[in-house]
Amino acid sequence: MSRLSRLVPQFIIATAVLHFAYAVAAPNSWLPMLRDGLFDTVRGQSDVIAAERHGDLWFLITGIGLLALGTMAQQAVRQVGRLPVQVGSYLLAMGTIAFVVEPVSGAVLVIALGVLAVIAARPSRAGAAAPAA
Repeated sequence: MSRLSRLVPQFIIATAVLHFAYAVAAPNSWLPMLRDGLFDTVRGQSDVIAAERHGDLWFLITGIGLLALGTMAQQAVRQVGRLPVQVGSYLLAMGTIAFVVEPVSGAVLVIALGVLAVIAARPSRAGAAAPAA
């Protein structure tokens, strides 16, 4: 098991925590939404308020998705000894779509995590079978 295989899930989980922290720290979204009853509190507001609430909602949802991906990747590394290549593929897809839609965002970080995950998922040379003579 490579060190990178152990670190990538931790990086993903750290990114999820940053998403949670940003979403919860948003001063103009969650408390007013709770006061408004939470249900359907993004629509029906002014465009500025709706945009802020919508952004904070997606930061929270993305944090949940990243946390799920990171903890499952961590479990896979513990059980199998390496990171599944799908982890990198999912991160690259998420980051690329986010970058195309909103280039000035944290999408580059997600793309970088995806690249690291793909590198970490490669089978190690030590574990590869020796070539036949």
